[in-house]
Amino acid sequence: LPSQQIVLTGGGSQIPGLDGLASRILGQQVRLGRPLRVHGLPQAATGAGFASAVGLCLFAANPQDEWWDFDLPVDRYPARSLKRAVKWFKDNW
Repeated sequence: LPSQQIVLTGGGSQIPGLDGLASRILGQQVRLGRPLRVHGLPQAATGAGFASAVGLCLFAANPQDEWWDFDLPVDRYPARSLKRAVKWFKDNW
């Protein structure tokens, strides 16, 4: 992952306390994603519940071949975090 934090999007990301829980489980900083600097976007669509949909629309409208043109620092993001998240979902769902 190129970022130092995890971004939660979608309506479910607005569940109170979810960001703190995700941060504890994944061991990384977590924040809520919102569509920013999108001209003409209605106020009702500027929350985290629309972030994924708006992002996908922007990506489709402006494709970039270089999207994954970076090195993944494998040693910095151990599989342990993903395993912990999967275990949490299995235990709680």
